[in-house]
Amino acid sequence: MKKIHSSLVWLCYTLSAGVSYAQTITFPSDRAVFQRDQANQAIITIAGYFTSCQDQVEARFVPIQSNPSRPAMGQPAPAGGGWQVIQNAATCGNFRGTMTVLGGWYRLEVRGIRNGSATPLSNIEHVGVGEVFLVSGQSNATGGDSNPTGPGATEDAVSSVHFRTNIEPYSNLKVDCPQFTHLNEMTTTAPFGNYAWCWGYFGDRLVKQLNVPVMIFNAGWSGSSIANWKQSIPTNGQTTAWFGYIYPQGLPFGNMRIALNNYIAQLGIRAILWHQGESDTKTETSRDAYRNDLKEVIEACRTASNKPNLAFVVSRASRYSFKKLGDVVDVSYTSADVIAAQNDVIGNPTSGYSPLYKVPYTFAGPETDPYYNSVYRHDNVHFAGGGLDSLAKFWATKLDNNFFQNATPYPAITPPNIAISHTGGTASLSAEAGWNAYQWLNETNCNDVQSTNHQWTVNAGIFRLKTIDVHNNTVLSPGINISTSSLPVTWIYFKGTGNSDLTANLSWATSEEDNTAAFELERAGSLSGFEQIASLTAAGNSSELKEYSFRDQLSEAGTYYYRIKQTDLDGQNSYSRVISVQVSGKGSIKLFPNPVSTNLTIQSEKSIQSVEVFNSLGLKVYSNSNPSNFKKLDMSRYQPGLYLFKINGESFRIVR
Repeated sequence: MKKIHSSLVWLCYTLSAGVSYAQTITFPSDRAVFQRDQANQAIITIAGYFTSCQDQVEARFVPIQSNPSRPAMGQPAPAGGGWQVIQNAATCGNFRGTMTVLGGWYRLEVRGIRNGSATPLSNIEHVGVGEVFLVSGQSNATGGDSNPTGPGATEDAVSSVHFRTNIEPYSNLKVDCPQFTHLNEMTTTAPFGNYAWCWGYFGDRLVKQLNVPVMIFNAGWSGSSIANWKQSIPTNGQTTAWFGYIYPQGLPFGNMRIALNNYIAQLGIRAILWHQGESDTKTETSRDAYRNDLKEVIEACRTASNKPNLAFVVSRASRYSFKKLGDVVDVSYTSADVIAAQNDVIGNPTSGYSPLYKVPYTFAGPETDPYYNSVYRHDNVHFAGGGLDSLAKFWATKLDNNFFQNATPYPAITPPNIAISHTGGTASLSAEAGWNAYQWLNETNCNDVQSTNHQWTVNAGIFRLKTIDVHNNTVLSPGINISTSSLPVTWIYFKGTGNSDLTANLSWATSEEDNTAAFELERAGSLSGFEQIASLTAAGNSSELKEYSFRDQLSEAGTYYYRIKQTDLDGQNSYSRVISVQVSGKGSIKLFPNPVSTNLTIQSEKSIQSVEVFNSLGLKVYSNSNPSNFKKLDMSRYQPGLYLFKINGESFRIVR
């Protein structure tokens, strides 16, 4: 049993008690599919926690089959099927890292390494990098109204979220923590889909066509006209259906807003698939009115999600059966005005067409009006039976190479980071800056908000943070595991001195250590969070004076902040107090801007002898050994991500 020192006890908050070396992956979730970029890849955050200390954390993505009749889908990450270090620092609790993964369907495996030995594996059985779509429109987009659904997807790599919002004002709508699932026959495709409809067929076709997984959301509403969508863009907007139904405030558009700001924010998206127009044949909507309202709906989706080039794929659909004056029975009608308006927005030349009507990044969906006999539809309006497979084929055919080359994919928003510090018998969780709102949650309930402060003081438990940006995009953090245990270290001092050569001397001492493994020195600048810069082996067990020191080489003058993370052999850790150190120096090297999108400037009063650049995988992507005191490097040629620059032997981190 540990003894408790009276002079100073630092409390550690990491992991609940459990089997030695156990681990849990808290991000990503099973069956999550992340939108790939134009290079057929995505950067995936991997996070979780261990129940004991590890020297480093490694992960890999192993391709798996979507269909038993075909090979596994994707390429191993890292290449060759080995392991990639995602956290190259000792951890006794929560871990986090990233990996770049090519399009495919994978099993994610994570392990820790301690004293050269690997922990037992922890897996997420299905993780995808592929295509994400939001479907919207009216009944031929979402089914419903007692129309029979099509079957679920036969491909394993077709997913959705089985959840449906209530029919109530937008301001009252709540979204549960996303639970990704296979798109089965009766899956209510979140946030407002009724069941699989034609999208199981569609997902199967697209997986075979693209050899990547597919995630489908649905926000359609049966019987909705284009005016209903446009009038409900304001969150308190009120609109009435042509048949007298009064929609709750902010609906039906609010369900698209829910999808974009919640599910899409966390996974990314390729396009919105829009099938609507039948009701506007009934209401005899004019060409100008339909075109202008559809343009407003498209622009509102892009604004609401902060995705200015978000692709819309617009079907040409207007066929509806009803009685006009003089009709004895329902007659199947189409509207030339609705079709012309849809073509106007797409940019297809039609009578009276003007190039000014075209909405950028809008693509032609299927033309469904010609297919209306009993082979396709059971009532001249709604597709059914084999017609649902035909509808899926019509959609999949339109998503061709031209579409994927020109439709801008938007990646998932990176989940927020959380810093953990310890005071007395509690832990303080601090959110990263830059978000508009913060909501602290217990692990499984995404609507039971515990605190809305930037910081939250907690006892033991598993917690998550929901962050919301100025566009209402909402992103959940990985789960953070917190527990308490005493770690007796008697500190004598912790101090730092800044020098004129861009260095800082750090030193600390203890008079007693009990079961102590290491001291990890962490540094933060005025505009950045703490990161580990060194790890020194501790005495282990000692009752005499022990002194430690480290010389930190900085890249530029300024004020820096330091703290020590003390790690215990039993898997606990704690932090020292924070100290500040002012450093100065001549001949400092400067890299700006950071983050950078195009040209990065490298500037120094001293001659630059060498420049080397490494990507997040540790691969060298650039080198130059020509001396100079001023350089520019075009970063636009490289993929977005974190890059390590080594200049005259000094290291700098730049975000592209």
